[in-house]
Amino acid sequence: MRKRTIITASAVLAVGFIAIPTAADAGNGRSWLLGRSNYESATTTVTNSTGTPLSLKAKTGYAPLKVNSSKTVTNLSADTVDGVHASSLARSTAKSGVVFHDGTLDGVGAKCPSGTIATGGGGYDPLGWTIWYSGPDFTTAGTIIPNSWVAIDENGYALVSFANCVNVMGGGINGAVTSTDQLPSPADAASPEGLNAQPEGAGVPADLLKMRAKALKNPKPTK
Repeated sequence: MRKRTIITASAVLAVGFIAIPTAADAGNGRSWLLGRSNYESATTTVTNSTGTPLSLKAKTGYAPLKVNSSKTVTNLSADTVDGVHASSLARSTAKSGVVFHDGTLDGVGAKCPSGTIATGGGGYDPLGWTIWYSGPDFTTAGTIIPNSWVAIDENGYALVSFANCVNVMGGGINGAVTSTDQLPSPADAASPEGLNAQPEGAGVPADLLKMRAKALKNPKPTK
């Protein structure tokens, strides 16, 4: 009878030991519990003297990290913001400049330098011809030349054109002018590289294309 009591007591103790609940979270100085909440009253620092100290990998469609504050994290660097890469974001230090081109010499408009974006433009004719078209330049095939601007008279001839160019990364605008004294003269005319461009773009009126093609082949008459 006594022997049976001892066995029963041992079984109760064993069951009691297994049933004792363990801590649900770790405190200061204790190991982190994976899959559990961990509470600290001091900052935890993870250091790796040979490389990246922390790597978080989440299931596809899930964020690898979640926070409960909108405060700025000092020195945090990210490649994208709402899915947009940093190289596609305009900076507060973005600069703009005006680029001119004398289209009366080669038939093309003004074109923003590489790395900049055209946001508008205009033009004029020193001889007083009426401007019939003012907008993005285009080839004789009717495709728009990106980041360009041309002013064309009623006969299809290109005039002196200017494009407002923006460098969203904050760099300078090559060829930008600051006064009308810097307008291009015949000796300063740039090469007609715009005519050889093959960008994607929308078409323009067929009659304007015909006039431009004719004007590029024939010298402009004096008024």
